[in-house]
Amino acid sequence: MFEPVYGNHLVGNIQTVSGPISNNDLGITLMHEHILLDQQARERRSLKVRAKKDNFFSKGVPSTFLNDWDKKKLNIDNLSDSMSNRYSIADNYYLNDLNLAQMELNNYFSRGGDSVVDLTVRGIGRDPLGLFQISSLTGINIIMGTGWYVPDFHPVDMDSRTIDSLVEELVKEICVGVDSTFIRAGIIGEIGIQDGKLTENEIKIVKAVSRASISTGTSISFHYGGTGRERFNLLDIIKNEGCPVDRIILGHSDLIAGDLDLILELLENGIYIQFDLLGRVGAHLTLEPIDSSNPWPSYLNTSNTALVSKVLPTLISYGYVDKILLSQDICTKIQLKKFGGTGYSFILESLVPHLLEIGISKEDIETILVKNPRDVLKIKEFNLNLLSKYIQC
Repeated sequence: MFEPVYGNHLVGNIQTVSGPISNNDLGITLMHEHILLDQQARERRSLKVRAKKDNFFSKGVPSTFLNDWDKKKLNIDNLSDSMSNRYSIADNYYLNDLNLAQMELNNYFSRGGDSVVDLTVRGIGRDPLGLFQISSLTGINIIMGTGWYVPDFHPVDMDSRTIDSLVEELVKEICVGVDSTFIRAGIIGEIGIQDGKLTENEIKIVKAVSRASISTGTSISFHYGGTGRERFNLLDIIKNEGCPVDRIILGHSDLIAGDLDLILELLENGIYIQFDLLGRVGAHLTLEPIDSSNPWPSYLNTSNTALVSKVLPTLISYGYVDKILLSQDICTKIQLKKFGGTGYSFILESLVPHLLEIGISKEDIETILVKNPRDVLKIKEFNLNLLSKYIQC
């Protein structure tokens, strides 16, 4: 039985899977990654839906195709199919090899990387002991997440769960440990708010994570946080709960990198904008958007990485360098270097040199990769009155 860990002695520190560290020891940090992960179940369902939609089996494809495809291991023969994501291989969505994870992270470490935030939560293959082992072997600080991803991966009893029961689960994983381990979460997220009108369960979850953040002084990292202006509905709920907005990270903002007005309006609220889809397919082809009159297909000319590179100097010029976070959201095998991807080291290997080339200063890059993660990950004051509702203080 492990005793709860909380109190003013932790304020300003950062909770890793190996225990609390000084925020000065965090260093260069990737804010949204997955080291160990299992999303195979959803991909199996998705594969069947796509096959049915395309009237696949009427075209003479054997009915055994789905089962055969599902059992395949990712390799050079089927890599292209997985990269196009047309009929994806479930194995692509399964990151469970500790030795491979160590090798891939060593590339990042050798480039100067120090820390990684792993936002794998319950229901998608979170492995606290595995993360602890990988951190010990690589020397990389790993900050583990807590919470719930998109509805496909919610627990079966989510409809009947109360807000208080959700807060209690979060608080225990932050202050006591996950399940029977001593390993504690250091951030809330990846919270799977995706698109469309917020559902009852999503509203319940947003309220719960807000209260848990207030109780424990930890930040919240959202998956999208909604589409378009729906993000403001999310922020309204968080504000109504009394949660400081400077604890909020809106992820996957690469998808709105071309909408400067929306980004600036979000930043005016005091939240962090996180560009965490960097280094994905097409990124290696160009880092500089090309004139739209060019005859090449747009995906060859302008990747998300190119759009982010273009908007960063503008956001910095508006005074928001201290509200920008970067990462790559490694969540499939094809993103790993072993399978031809750009790996965990893409930002340090390729993006940083490009940002320097286009005029972003070393100081601003350090702010984005070191200072901002340190500020958002460090534990703020515990609210003992709230905590006492959920754990014995």
